[in-house]
Amino acid sequence: MKRAQACLGHCCLVNKSVRQVFMRVLMLYGLPRYDDDEEGGQQSQLTTLLMVNMGRMRFPSYDIIRDHAIFQTRDDLIRFENCSQIQGDIEECMEKHRWEAALEHCDLARTIYHNLINDIHLMEHDASLPRFLRRFTSVSLLVYVLTCSVECYQKLKNYHKAVEQLQELLAQTTHLQDYRGRWYDRLALNLEMHLKKPAQAVEVISKALRDPEVRKGHRLSLSIRAERMAASARYKSFIPAITEMPLMKPVEAPKVVIEGRSLPADIPGYKRSFIRQDSDRHAGDGEVTVCSVEELALGHYKQLGYSEGLHREGATVNTLFGIYFWDALYAPVCDVFRSPHQAAPLDLDDANFYEARRQQIDHRLSELCSWCEEEAEVELERIWNHHAGEVSLVAWDLFRNVEHAKGLVNSLGLRVIAAICERLAKDHRFTRSGFPDLIVWNPSTKMSRIVEVKGPNDRLSTKQILWLDYLLASEAVAEVCHVEAIGAKKIKLASPRKISPKKTSKKSPKNNEVSDLENAVEGTQKQKKKKDEGSVCVKNGEVSDEKNITNSSASVNENHNVSEEKNVNEDDRPLRSKSKRRNSDDFEEPRKKFKKNTVIKGTGVVKNKKKIEGKKKSD
Repeated sequence: MKRAQACLGHCCLVNKSVRQVFMRVLMLYGLPRYDDDEEGGQQSQLTTLLMVNMGRMRFPSYDIIRDHAIFQTRDDLIRFENCSQIQGDIEECMEKHRWEAALEHCDLARTIYHNLINDIHLMEHDASLPRFLRRFTSVSLLVYVLTCSVECYQKLKNYHKAVEQLQELLAQTTHLQDYRGRWYDRLALNLEMHLKKPAQAVEVISKALRDPEVRKGHRLSLSIRAERMAASARYKSFIPAITEMPLMKPVEAPKVVIEGRSLPADIPGYKRSFIRQDSDRHAGDGEVTVCSVEELALGHYKQLGYSEGLHREGATVNTLFGIYFWDALYAPVCDVFRSPHQAAPLDLDDANFYEARRQQIDHRLSELCSWCEEEAEVELERIWNHHAGEVSLVAWDLFRNVEHAKGLVNSLGLRVIAAICERLAKDHRFTRSGFPDLIVWNPSTKMSRIVEVKGPNDRLSTKQILWLDYLLASEAVAEVCHVEAIGAKKIKLASPRKISPKKTSKKSPKNNEVSDLENAVEGTQKQKKKKDEGSVCVKNGEVSDEKNITNSSASVNENHNVSEEKNVNEDDRPLRSKSKRRNSDDFEEPRKKFKKNTVIKGTGVVKNKKKIEGKKKSD
């Protein structure tokens, strides 16, 4: 501690009350992530201000038109600040799995909530606000806290309390209405699975499917639950009620199966990794490339003639959407811009976004469908030259240059791009995630393919199912690529198998087919592994860095750390304004690295070389 203090030097402790006033000013200035300084919040906003003043960050130019006041009085602001503190305390307890402690804070929040909803003047004011501003009110914040309490009750197996809380949340129709699908879905699950009340569960599903506030993802999840109940012999009496429901039945995407030689899945600190198939042609010493399941698929499609490819999921289409709809995104609309340092309008994830710009968006969609390739290239180049580098919805480093982007646009086709952008414009909050992993294309032949990659035991999420269904309806070439893990003796450089869903099978290597590579890796499981992204190439027993064997950008490591489906989804956090920028990559993706003392020789992996040589001498 003394050494740390010596390095830190002279410090000053800011008066607590002065700091609070300063943070309130920042909160009013830009409505940042106010829940926790250490995870962003005002500290992040201070960093942004500093970077802007230093000229290292630039934001788009737009008009700030404030028409509504979120906080009517100083007391409203202080109350909101106090509720934010309660929310932060609850999330801290939940991260540490202290469910009982979290519920104590929830009880306090519930008391405040009941007092506020009885304030007629306050509720009228909240109802008068646009929905995208309403989420910054104290009551909305407390509704989110009560939603967190449902998870706490479920962790403690108190499903009766969880059901009561969900019913209370569904009873109100003013705050966080985009959460209704989540509440219905969880309520139906608790009633059916935990409380064994299938009749009530069917009633909840029927009501949810007719609720216009329920988004498509939860609507599909509820439809799947209803179909499963109808197929069960225990619930035969509910079949008439279920058949009358407006169930969703998306089209199943085509499937392709490729095979990949896999490292053991139980290596600490590593996700499942594969070995490129072209490496297995070496009988002796040679190059061995360890890669992710997505990179294995990229290599497969490259062999099929798709010379370009990106593994960036929704970042790719969001970038195209940001470029072609730049003028609509930053159009003068009341209350959507509250500070000069916003990457996107506040209503982007609300239905108000499309309604407030309907004429402008529809006109651009019509242009995209009628433009020739040259006109689309001119518009892309105009936005690129005028706004490149500005902090926005566009990931400027996604493409190598503007010509790289033009190649993708011409290969995808303008009608497909228009269809994708229309879906993003009308429901960005739901559609911003779930887009397939890969887009591969050939700028010479103008072929393209959109691919969702699934490794062993992976399944499609509801968002992914709906995206694939929409892409196929829009006449895009889309499919699911399943990667099967097999042993060394099973690997083949054959064409992929196209299979029907009923014939899908997942193979696992037999004991006598486990490769030397897998046997040798077992000895490394006792060592601690660092979780890293990248690749390593070993030739004749010498480890070389990825930079010598690939032109992949090293700045895309975060792609493999992004998890789309979590217990609390990004879409379920309306009070946090998250904007994750991703860096560029070429066709190659970053690959995992072994430690420097790990030697890969031919097709076998052994641990510390010096230790093994010493062991041989002693033997």
